Amino acid sequence: MIAHFYLYLISGTIKPSNLFISFFKHLPYLTGIFLLFFLFGRTVETKADDQLRWLLPSKIRNLDPHAYQNFEEEILLYQIYEKLFSQDEDLIPNPNLIERLKQLSPTRWEFTLRENVRFHSGSLLKAEDVVFSLNRAMGIGSSVRPHTTSFGSIASIDDFRFQIILDKPNPLLLVQLAQINIVSKSWIVERSLTEIDTSSENHFFETNGTGPFKLNQMEGKTLKLFKNMSWWKSSESLVEIIEILQEPKVVRQREMLEDNLVDFLVPVSTQQVDLLSQNEKIIMHERPSLRTIFLGFKISSGTHKSVLLNPFESIEARRFVKSSLQLEELLSRVYSRQGILSEHIVPPDAHGGPTYQNPNKINLLGSSIQNRKHSLELKTSKLNLDCPNDRYENVKLLCSEIQRQLEKSGVPIKLNLRSSDEHFEDLRQGKSNLFLMGWGLPTYDSHYMLNYLYRSGSSWNFTGYSNPLVDQLIGAIDQEWRPSLREKMLNLTWAILDKELLYFPLIHPNFIWATRNNWSIPVRPDGIPLLYKAQNDPES
Repeated sequence: MIAHFYLYLISGTIKPSNLFISFFKHLPYLTGIFLLFFLFGRTVETKADDQLRWLLPSKIRNLDPHAYQNFEEEILLYQIYEKLFSQDEDLIPNPNLIERLKQLSPTRWEFTLRENVRFHSGSLLKAEDVVFSLNRAMGIGSSVRPHTTSFGSIASIDDFRFQIILDKPNPLLLVQLAQINIVSKSWIVERSLTEIDTSSENHFFETNGTGPFKLNQMEGKTLKLFKNMSWWKSSESLVEIIEILQEPKVVRQREMLEDNLVDFLVPVSTQQVDLLSQNEKIIMHERPSLRTIFLGFKISSGTHKSVLLNPFESIEARRFVKSSLQLEELLSRVYSRQGILSEHIVPPDAHGGPTYQNPNKINLLGSSIQNRKHSLELKTSKLNLDCPNDRYENVKLLCSEIQRQLEKSGVPIKLNLRSSDEHFEDLRQGKSNLFLMGWGLPTYDSHYMLNYLYRSGSSWNFTGYSNPLVDQLIGAIDQEWRPSLREKMLNLTWAILDKELLYFPLIHPNFIWATRNNWSIPVRPDGIPLLYKAQNDPES
């Protein structure tokens, strides 16, 4: 309307003397337009206070609640699905979807569900959904399968009660139940997703949990979560909308945070900490993490042509690699000293791990005649260092620095950087002698690492290591209720494994996240953000 008046005026269609008459003639229309603009602007501003813009540094490939493949997928699913038991900032399991529980015997547990919990689709959570979820989590391809190794049978009693009968007593049962997402049986069956399929062409992006947020939109790099208004504890959630952006480039992540395009970034690259800290509108948060970054050695020859001649069958060759790496340089060059050097694969203060004497000083093996002998063997071997290029922070720089230090010691090595999917598929097929991995500890108990990384046949044990005594100890620890005896068995198991040097732990990186200064977002020790507790202060 305003544009029309202007055009008429400059074209001479309306004389200046008649302009005011025409203006007042159209005044009701103009008033309505200005009122709409005013109301629209106020509406957007109000919604912005309840909207969180969350930046993820890695691509979301799959939202199967039992087959997530990276940390970003896990923390996204946490906002959508719930477990029978929850872990908040202290990581202690507390009843969540469970209202009551009874231990009927050392191997039989009975649970009663809350009766007011609904899935996002509107259906009521029942015992058959829990039975289905736990059985699916036990299946091949499940990323939480090791948490179910003690499960015998699971059966519903009525709509809201079910029992778990264990093959053996399990002192960590409640902690393990706090790792398994609960799904709707009918919803999964309708989509023919009962069997887990991790092949890239069959990944799915629909969700239907009971959690605080619903996934309503996923287009390219942008996802949107909306508050679940029928959440059984809906009053606890203050955020209405979460807009999720995905950006793998570290520099661009920092720019988006500085330019106020996002409110929350987790995790933050250590290379960007100093620059972000200079911005008064951004608050940096840091805490020791429960993650270990380490090198793994395949210690058996295997059948694949790439590992037929494997120098790391010899522990002396593994020791030479350990003695060749200067971890202080890794910590400084790669992590800007944001972390502590690893004395052990188990993070400090975790239950059942060793006592850390000096976390900033590592005693490396010095050179010896045997080391020099295996140095010659390594120099004549065709070695690859296999690293995922999209899994861990600063991974390209880290692996390049490891390559540089090994070559400085006279060991020629080729660096293979591939996607996580390609990396772990090759590890499963036994194609790698020397590889980089990272591992967290959500249970806060070192048995978790024993079960995943050392037990024979574990889907994450890529070393080829198999020791019947160690397997027997891991199984015994799994069901031992007496704390003192369990502690002794853990110490004995680690004493055996530490001599094997299957893995060489490098660093426990600090967990770092950033928020705009108007947001307060609690994050658990394992790095999972509790977004339903996020609070926004627009005046900050």
